[in-house]
Amino acid sequence: MCGACGNYLPRDWSWPWLAGSRSATLIARAAERLSRVRGIRVLPAPNGWQVVMPTGSTHLVPSVTVLARVAQVDATTAPDGHLSDSGETPILDRRRTIRVSAAPSVGSTPVASGCWSDALMNPGTTVVTIDGSDPTRVDHVLIELAKSVSQAPHRDHIRILPIPAELTRRVAARHWVDLPDHIGTGGLPILCLSVAARLVALPETDTNFREVLVRLGELGTVCIQSVGATVIAMEVRLN
Repeated sequence: MCGACGNYLPRDWSWPWLAGSRSATLIARAAERLSRVRGIRVLPAPNGWQVVMPTGSTHLVPSVTVLARVAQVDATTAPDGHLSDSGETPILDRRRTIRVSAAPSVGSTPVASGCWSDALMNPGTTVVTIDGSDPTRVDHVLIELAKSVSQAPHRDHIRILPIPAELTRRVAARHWVDLPDHIGTGGLPILCLSVAARLVALPETDTNFREVLVRLGELGTVCIQSVGATVIAMEVRLN
């Protein structure tokens, strides 16, 4: 045996921004505060968090999305609007980027059913194009992209950039309610947990495109985009 069995845990959309013990502690405290379960305890663990229920049962969770589900975080509770500033600059996401474009460009890869994984794994591919003139087609492609992103075994190495404005205007974008429009630089972990709680509360039939833009102190803006219960892109745009 190689000894690696049991050590690999899947990482969800927020992990590049939430590295470090301080972020893990902020998330744990937020989960306790926003949980519907009285007396729950959430503790940072080497590969995620340990959730201890009032009954004594213990769950190890690898991501904020799973944490929101196991801890039964209340998606109707508004997080703090002006969370404490830490003075820390968010960690930059250095994975290779994939950009979705509304117009063909040299070297780009057209979208076809079942071809997303090939396009994302191709080291020479940085742009994927779709026909932005057909709103129905745009909606279909975003759903297919969400499926591929949620199942991608390679998300440790690549990321999808937020869908550009010329495409988002072609679909009926929904906005999350009761999310702050401004947070301190130390509030990014709690914002991610709040979005995760809203994602897991959605019905499986939901395929709506959503986008949230939140000012991050004086540093820039957080952009999170999702299709249904799957985040397809997250980016911290620094000023």
